[in-house]
Amino acid sequence: MPQELSQQKLSQKDWLLALPVVGRIALSKAPLWTLALIGLMVAQIIIPETRDYALIALLANLAFSICTATVMCIVANGYRDYLQKQEPKPQTEVLARAPIALVTSYLYWVVVTLGSILLLIPGLILAVRGCLAFAVVCLEHRNPIAGFDESSRLTSGRFWQVVRYLAVPVFLCLFFYFADPIIIQLLDVAMAEENAVAGGSWKQNVAAAALLTFIGCLCMTLVMCITALQVRLYMQFKAGEEKTIKTDEPSPNAK
Repeated sequence: MPQELSQQKLSQKDWLLALPVVGRIALSKAPLWTLALIGLMVAQIIIPETRDYALIALLANLAFSICTATVMCIVANGYRDYLQKQEPKPQTEVLARAPIALVTSYLYWVVVTLGSILLLIPGLILAVRGCLAFAVVCLEHRNPIAGFDESSRLTSGRFWQVVRYLAVPVFLCLFFYFADPIIIQLLDVAMAEENAVAGGSWKQNVAAAALLTFIGCLCMTLVMCITALQVRLYMQFKAGEEKTIKTDEPSPNAK
């Protein structure tokens, strides 16, 4: 790992610099997966919320999760290659980590959700301590439990540094994520009369579906950006450790 990374300062504006990079990585290294992700996002919006379509909705959600984990895994490896200025790994090797990355993501959100249900503070602490697990699993080829252990070790004593670094993109992502159901409620109210007359639904309205799809794409772009920043933090902390270890090693000329 390049030692110069340990000399570079982390900036709260790094997420702005990462946005065009992750977009280029997603479109160049995973164009089909990215298109599938957008298509499944649209499917989730337009599928009717009825029992007749419950199985289809469930399968669409599962496929969406798989595509998301795959794209994020490709972005994580691609951003690492971008930072290190090295040749990318074979695509098959990267894709092989997608199922483990998916499990890691689910475990992360389960742990954070449980911590938040108990009290907000434990949930925030768990979110920070485990935030690098996805990067560890994707880049070091570890299992999810080992990924969480390594993430907890790397972030120990760096709580506020991690919070400050990830705060803006995480806040924006959560804002758009929670804005989605609010917009749906507003659409239900605004188009209630039209639905009653036409017997249809706002989901058949192209403009409404396009608006929700746009918000979903913003969310996914921010998630990719957060993934890139997690990789940046992981590499920064690891490079700092390697520098410390080399500094502590005795000099060959020492008597």
